[in-house]
Amino acid sequence: MPLFDIPVVMPYRLHDARDGVLFSVQVNAVASNESSAMSAAQALVQCLATLRHRGQPIEVVPERAKIGPVGRQVNGPYAYVLTNGNLIHHLDVPARIDSQSGEVMGNAFAGLDPQALLGVVMDCNPLTYINTSGLASIAAHAKRIHLRLFRVSE
Repeated sequence: MPLFDIPVVMPYRLHDARDGVLFSVQVNAVASNESSAMSAAQALVQCLATLRHRGQPIEVVPERAKIGPVGRQVNGPYAYVLTNGNLIHHLDVPARIDSQSGEVMGNAFAGLDPQALLGVVMDCNPLTYINTSGLASIAAHAKRIHLRLFRVSE
């Protein structure tokens, strides 16, 4: 099933906030449809808000979310970049990570400022091949940018 870049603006609030202030985060979700984009945005915003407001209960408000138009197709793995800002974007990675594409991916990770990052989450499900150079590129940046991998196949 093809995946697309689908922007979602997802609001959240601090559960105990008496002033009713809503925070908004734009998530450039990678999903097959709008419903999946909403689910991804909810999970990512919950994670971002929990990291940003440590120790405070968070309430994501999906009924106030806005979904943008379906964008370009995403063909390979991708990494969500969680920052202190109000945007969760993603970096696209080739489906085959060899020496050359591993170097490109490493350069992209190297360009991320760890002072502005809360973390990077990489979906490895679309990954079809990775060699030792690609693994070394991931390992070189994993701790510095708080990189977490999910849906890693055997």
